[in-house]
Amino acid sequence: MYINQRQKFNLVFSLLSAGFLLFLFFTLRAAHPWIRTAFVGERAPGTWLSSVLLISCGMISIILSMFRKEFFIFIILSLGCFFMALDERFMFHEMFKSFILFDIFDGNHLKMGKWGELFIFFYLASGLTILIIILKKIKENLFRILFIVAIAIGSLSFLFDIFHLNALWEDLFKIFAEYLLLSSLLFLLRGEFISLKKTESNPE
Repeated sequence: MYINQRQKFNLVFSLLSAGFLLFLFFTLRAAHPWIRTAFVGERAPGTWLSSVLLISCGMISIILSMFRKEFFIFIILSLGCFFMALDERFMFHEMFKSFILFDIFDGNHLKMGKWGELFIFFYLASGLTILIIILKKIKENLFRILFIVAIAIGSLSFLFDIFHLNALWEDLFKIFAEYLLLSSLLFLLRGEFISLKKTESNPE
């Protein structure tokens, strides 16, 4: 049975989505009723999933940089994804927050206020900057929609972190944002493969 490029991608994407949802389902089921422990903390299964999604986004961004004219945009995006994956595991933002709290404000939370969230504000500003640049440069509609939704949900996760709202929802929003980011990059990569296949089939 012959399967064309588009059908192959749809099958792979369906398997990826099913794997993502099954992982969430079994993680939630195994952790019940202490669901928070499955997503909060550097050793939690949800943190592992977040790191995998971010590393995958970084790898696909590198591949896209070799196909697309927006080389530097995708290189910067890949570096950002790799850094966030490391942050998921080693909690750089928490280390930075502890430094601000104890080395600058002598352990006084009231004095520190929101200064300890500078790392998160940096993430927010970086995400919005990349969003603006990408929307100006890349015109593929499906990619743009998925990317915008990913940044919006990711920003919501950061706001939950900044204002110390529900930590479980913060991590769930973050994971779904990373999944949508990965999906947007995969759809963009599919377009590049289809274009390449057409070029190979119809050489000038």
